[in-house]
Amino acid sequence: MGLLNSFRKEGAKKRVNEEVVENLKHILNTKADFGAWQKQLGLQHYASNTSTLEMVNEIIGDITQNIEQYEKRMKIVEVKAIQSSSQLRIRFQIDCMIGEQFHSFYIGFKKKPELGYVEVEDGSDDEN
Repeated sequence: MGLLNSFRKEGAKKRVNEEVVENLKHILNTKADFGAWQKQLGLQHYASNTSTLEMVNEIIGDITQNIEQYEKRMKIVEVKAIQSSSQLRIRFQIDCMIGEQFHSFYIGFKKKPELGYVEVEDGSDDEN
């Protein structure tokens, strides 16, 4: 259980996977070097002359490094790129363990008119 969750009233406490999803959104929507004192926090710029495969591998590396360093409740099993309905959208599946339970999280890089952001959705079916 997260520190802030311990101060919530009994009916308002969040489940662990809700806390993890919320934290993943904060971590993965932070740009590298903008994470206050944590210079390694967040994702890099991916506008470069590298191939799509190289860029996908860089993103997977950054996702893995950020989760391992800043979300200790998750133990990564696998991070992989998955098929998207649009060629302009990149999606990833994060298979992991939270406690003793297996979860799949899906993240997608999506472009809004003024900035890009990362969506995180919990793909697990359980209620814990």
